[in-house]
Amino acid sequence: MADQFLSIENESELKALQRTFVELVRRPLAAGEKMVPDERVSDFISGNALLEPQERLELYAQQYWWRLIGNMQDDFSVTRKIMGSERFRKAMEAYFTRYPSVSFTLRH
Repeated sequence: MADQFLSIENESELKALQRTFVELVRRPLAAGEKMVPDERVSDFISGNALLEPQERLELYAQQYWWRLIGNMQDDFSVTRKIMGSERFRKAMEAYFTRYPSVSFTLRH
């Protein structure tokens, strides 16, 4: 389990941690809007009295996907109506999995 304060020794360790975080958050959500479990989560995230490490990271994953798909639904509302909400969501998940964002902003 991760220590309360994770010790990062050098820049390459920080970059590796950031890559893992992004990789896990960018995985599409599973049934019930849940994150697919991964044992690496507890290597860098600690649990607390309210949430386990997986649940804490899951909040980031949910917000990432809900924001992306929500914005795409707003921008492509007619396409979503034609496809249906579930099919549209699956298409967006497939698209963003294959072509992940390289910017911190949605409009870049």
